[in-house]
Amino acid sequence: MINIVENGIKAAKQEVNVSFRLSDNSQIEISIDDDGPGIPAKVMENMGEPFISTRKDSMGLGIFLANAAIQRIGGSIEMFNLKAGGALTLIRLPMAEIQEA
Repeated sequence: MINIVENGIKAAKQEVNVSFRLSDNSQIEISIDDDGPGIPAKVMENMGEPFISTRKDSMGLGIFLANAAIQRIGGSIEMFNLKAGGALTLIRLPMAEIQEA
């Protein structure tokens, strides 16, 4: 998830917002949005695939690896372009069940 926040920071003009909330269906929702240029359509089509990047200094594995880890624990990740500009990443993670001793 740190990689996703770093992507927002690198893309942002001035602002990146990270928020956490507990959803109604016992999931933690993490949203990361920035005020950058958004995600190009060509990249968005292949988001989550390995070796996809808009940066020359990137191998394009960050989102791929984050997605694999998030899915492995039963979560999901979605990415959107915002109408006002910038991008939004929404991560949903299941809450761990707490067992009493």
